[in-house]
Amino acid sequence: MDYIPNVFKNYLENSVPEIRQIPLPRWFVPYYRNGRKNFIQASRYLTKEIGTIPEGNLKKYGKGLLVRAKDITQARMLQYLPCPSDCMFETVKAHPTFK
Repeated sequence: MDYIPNVFKNYLENSVPEIRQIPLPRWFVPYYRNGRKNFIQASRYLTKEIGTIPEGNLKKYGKGLLVRAKDITQARMLQYLPCPSDCMFETVKAHPTFK
């Protein structure tokens, strides 16, 4: 029987365990301020702030919107979307069940 050396044995023993990062949420819910509930204006505002939102990634959701980020950059922008007092949104939170 031929001897086949295990070339990966030393590699596995000396390697550092992989540190897994928690993925960013992809679904976010920006909640409207009182009296500022307008879907069309909200979609225009979000497009101006975070870029193009693909069709189907923006839906009405209770007292807010349900927005799906198309990529990691857009998810990061939604996560830290500023909500000043003159903005139509009060807060932006990651959706608790959609990932």
